[in-house]
Amino acid sequence: MKVDVTGHRERLRRKYREGGYHALLDYEQLELILTYVIPRRDVKPIAKELIDIFGSLEEVVKAPTEDLERIGGVGESTALFFNLMGEMAKSLFKQGAKGRDITTISGTEDLIRYLRNDIGHSKVEEFKVIFLNNSNNLIEAENLSTGTIDRSPVYPREIVERVIHHRAKSVILSHNHPSGSVVPSKADIEITVKLKKILEILDVRLLDHIIISRDSYCSFLEEGIIELGG
Repeated sequence: MKVDVTGHRERLRRKYREGGYHALLDYEQLELILTYVIPRRDVKPIAKELIDIFGSLEEVVKAPTEDLERIGGVGESTALFFNLMGEMAKSLFKQGAKGRDITTISGTEDLIRYLRNDIGHSKVEEFKVIFLNNSNNLIEAENLSTGTIDRSPVYPREIVERVIHHRAKSVILSHNHPSGSVVPSKADIEITVKLKKILEILDVRLLDHIIISRDSYCSFLEEGIIELGG
């Protein structure tokens, strides 16, 4: 049976216009995006298959292009478009955060979303440092090390060098746990204590250490695991 692609797309766009992004089902959000990349084809089956395989739109934009291209109807240009969306989301956060306090409730929520999009889906452990100024505005966010599935080397000297380079007054540490568990290990706590003491000598505050995964996070500050900020 031939699908009325034009009519269906208009109904989908009207649903978005009238109800906004959250009025759409997860596959419909992806379907609407695909209508702009694949102009003359029924993209609903493609959208549903992408959601079935990757689980969410967030997972789709984080997926390697070679994995996306294995899906029928998804070519190189579509895969690259999804990758671009993921990179844009990270870039937009960094641009917006440079003008506001990211330690507020809304700022922290945005930071968690950024970290999840940036390293939360990684298959290996990555260690990231968020550098802040006196007003807790973002100066820069840098990935300082990448390791194996369960370990990423942390070098205090490198962190200190980057703190001095950025003239940061506060930092937030973050790393991902590819296993999905966000329970901090003994090593996680020990390196945090060590870095806090080193940074205090430089009159730099360690505000938090956030462990991130695809679905959850652990804030050392929120959980009271260690007293941070000072």
